[in-house]
Amino acid sequence: MSKEKILVGVPGSPFGIPAGAKEEYLGPYTHMRSEGTWLLGVALNMARHGHPTTILEYSWGDQNRYPLPPNVTLQKEYYGDCDIFIDCGWDLTYAVNRFKNITAKHYVHGWGGDPAGSTFLEWQSKTGAKNHYIARTSRCFQSYTQRFPFSIYMPTPLAPQVKPHSNFNSKKMLWGNRGAYNASYAYASDEILEFMERHQEYEYKVLLFGDIQEKAAAIGRTDVVPRFEKLPNRYLHVPYWGIPHDEFLKELDESKVLLANGNPSAHPQTLEAVCYGCIPLLWDFAEHHFQNQNGTPMNKILGIIGAKGIEKILDDGPTWESYYHLLAEAASDHTYDNAYNIFMEELHKKEETF
Repeated sequence: MSKEKILVGVPGSPFGIPAGAKEEYLGPYTHMRSEGTWLLGVALNMARHGHPTTILEYSWGDQNRYPLPPNVTLQKEYYGDCDIFIDCGWDLTYAVNRFKNITAKHYVHGWGGDPAGSTFLEWQSKTGAKNHYIARTSRCFQSYTQRFPFSIYMPTPLAPQVKPHSNFNSKKMLWGNRGAYNASYAYASDEILEFMERHQEYEYKVLLFGDIQEKAAAIGRTDVVPRFEKLPNRYLHVPYWGIPHDEFLKELDESKVLLANGNPSAHPQTLEAVCYGCIPLLWDFAEHHFQNQNGTPMNKILGIIGAKGIEKILDDGPTWESYYHLLAEAASDHTYDNAYNIFMEELHKKEETF
């Protein structure tokens, strides 16, 4: 039996490279995580599970060094026939234009917020379309499926499996998120930096240090860069746009903590860290990927909020491992097979009920 044909629109540069900058594609992924990398991951996972998959718009880069995987083709324009079309979001102008020349059985649109605030509702009420859905990447949005029948859960495929035990004994930590020292959540970045200053027995690798320098300067924080530079066991990774994906995964696999600055709240990088035994910092000001099946946020269960919360259990092996297993239960949705099965089951339910 042939597998469904898939078209996936991967917007622009999923690595966040600014307009006018030299694009440097370090394989299909870097450690940058965004809507583009979510959809690129979904596309590659559909191909991994035998579906003929066409990736739209995305520029792959060096195909000699990073050849296309099996079942994957590239196409620059949005047109064609398929069983499932997947793209990056909804707005009444651009989204409609993206799929106007595509004929599909199902249309799945990624969405970054509460569907109640989306113009998709307006469009659907006018058209009566029943085969268009808004997709979310994490458990914390599953409640929307009860309020909005067009919602669908489409986890980000991140790893073949979740590591059975945490990296508790590691003496390494990784600062990987972009956006640190953004004006709206500089306080979270400060909490992490203060934590690093208190725990100088660890080796710290700081990615995207150029981004930290720029954002700290933009808010007048002249103290930030010298404080990083005074840390005795630190490596400030100079290349602005980061490191290859396989090198990033190696860092997660060897690090005890991912020093995530907390925004966006459902950053896929935090899930990816858990898959490799590395516990991410989680914060209390937004919903997170990490909820149990009852919808309770994992960071609320033990009160492990931000860097100060992690510090409470930093040397407590049994509690650390218990907390890791709570996080790992949620992260298991994002293994290649589970992510695929969850999405396809949700899609088949829509065929039956919506």
